Amino acid sequence: MGRVRRHNPRWKARMNVNVDLNWLCKQIQIRSGLSKSELGESICAAMVAGRLTGFAQKALRYPMLTVRSCFMAGDGAWKDFVIPSNFWEFIEVDWDEPTPVFHFHLDQNNWIIYKIEVNRESAYSYIRSQDPVLRASDPNEAKSLTLPTTTKSKGGRPPKYDWDACRIEAVRWMTHRGRPNTQAELFAHMAEWFGPDGPGDTQLKQHLRLVYRAFRPTNQAD
Repeated sequence: MGRVRRHNPRWKARMNVNVDLNWLCKQIQIRSGLSKSELGESICAAMVAGRLTGFAQKALRYPMLTVRSCFMAGDGAWKDFVIPSNFWEFIEVDWDEPTPVFHFHLDQNNWIIYKIEVNRESAYSYIRSQDPVLRASDPNEAKSLTLPTTTKSKGGRPPKYDWDACRIEAVRWMTHRGRPNTQAELFAHMAEWFGPDGPGDTQLKQHLRLVYRAFRPTNQAD
């Protein structure tokens, strides 16, 4: 088994730069269209490969086939736990649950973790690798669209249009029918999708030009 770090004095500092794994899964599913089971396999593969690293504020360990009253030294609650990459090869989890519980079985031990976080920057990089729109965009611009912020809302009127849903529909439409020859065709489809009170071409271009650019023309050879 890989090295297990039980206590990490830098945990509190790292909490400020982490995001919840459930949030990451939701972002990937929205952008990729993967099923939850396919998404889970993708996340596990990324953890094993070291592209993502999981952190748990608390992990519970107990021996297999041993009742809880027979705990030995080292069993019980582990704080500030960095989940070794090889754990993800021995995972049992129901990804269809809204808040899944993670069970890891290896080296005659069971580990139970109720909440997992991942580094914010690596989460952003992974989302970008799974999303053709973000891959084609400027990294700083995409980052501002993707990562949750820790600042409080400044209030004010909410956005008039749901631009996240707009981009998702544009990706869905071009995935099924191919990229049109001109951006105007995409804008026309999205104008119809929004309805009579939708945005104008200037706003559509501002939010959809990167989406259009991310797709190759349908007549371009592989």
